[in-house]
Amino acid sequence: MGEMALMIEASMKQAGIKVNLNMTDLQTWLDKGTSHHFDMIMGSWNSSALPEDYAQLWATSSWKENGLNFSGFGNEKTDAIIDSLAVTMDETARLGMEKRIQAAIYNEYPYVFLYGLVRRTAIHKRFSGAELYGERPGVLYNMFQLNSIGVKTSVTP
Repeated sequence: MGEMALMIEASMKQAGIKVNLNMTDLQTWLDKGTSHHFDMIMGSWNSSALPEDYAQLWATSSWKENGLNFSGFGNEKTDAIIDSLAVTMDETARLGMEKRIQAAIYNEYPYVFLYGLVRRTAIHKRFSGAELYGERPGVLYNMFQLNSIGVKTSVTP
């Protein structure tokens, strides 16, 4: 993270903007972020294969109560979507809500997202039941089922 901060500082300098880097330990970083005591803050977030809990980073209550919504993102509409996501189990309905909250985040641009996970996984068509996830190894091998169509077996005595 330090090297990236130095690259950003150099780029900002070329644009005529003075940046004073203040590298801190994790606890100080959290304290400054949750108390909103910073001009610019840099960090990284990650998630799991579990359904996203948007409230932690994006609900207005997380800003008001000094949570992890460092940017102050959100309004009544986005909070309503987040609240609905927390109680909706239907995958199709959740997908629509997730697209709406992600569009709101994209349109307001509360963060400068530098990069995201890019991984390509190929699974041969002779297998079914595969479930893919963002975290490593990216697939649960015990969920694979070997399709019997086209599989040739031979037994030698």
